[in-house]
Amino acid sequence: MATIEMKANIKLLVSQKRTNKEIQEQLARNFPDLNPSKTTINRWIREFRCGRESLENQTQREGVVQIDYPRLLAAVSADLKADKKLSIRQLADKHRTSTQTMHNVVTNLLGKKKLTPVKVPHTLNISQKESRVKCSEAMLKLYNRGKRDFIENLFTMDETWLSIYDPESRTESMEWVSDRSELSQVATSDRRDPKVMTCVYWYSGGILKFFWCNQGTTINGEIYREQLKDIE
Repeated sequence: MATIEMKANIKLLVSQKRTNKEIQEQLARNFPDLNPSKTTINRWIREFRCGRESLENQTQREGVVQIDYPRLLAAVSADLKADKKLSIRQLADKHRTSTQTMHNVVTNLLGKKKLTPVKVPHTLNISQKESRVKCSEAMLKLYNRGKRDFIENLFTMDETWLSIYDPESRTESMEWVSDRSELSQVATSDRRDPKVMTCVYWYSGGILKFFWCNQGTTINGEIYREQLKDIE
């Protein structure tokens, strides 16, 4: 059991921002005749880090140590806004709380989830973003002039790979049989089956035109210009 003097030492060392290991080593030097468990020492360290002031043992009626949650929530929220990749351990060490308390703060009280970022083909620089803003504003002006004509004359395109050989899916190839010996044999699909790149242009009324690209063709602005001339 930790004495009042030992708890006072723990509180002082916590205020000096010592680690759990450093505090345990210092206590072993200061109190060689006492031998409280590491669990007991870590519990008092955690409670003092959470804001406890009293050195007396609390009865069950007095309840547990209260954490200044409004302050802690505001601080953790600001940290996550500045760096979304912070771990629970890093936040707990910074705010001198247990990982369990910090996990509760982040997941339950702040409602945060740690997920993998959304993958995009590429990121845009400032110049590209400004260009897109200008294009969007110009499109909105055209739309406000004549909504119906705008929609009918608006078209877009995309590229896609199409397999020359399109095998049946596993569901499509399933057969009703009484025994596995009655199943037909189907050759496995070769992952190197030839494919062709296709540029498809479409609008609200359907597909305008599509272009088959020769193998090895690089899709760039020049290809787009030639295709647009053909559509006109």
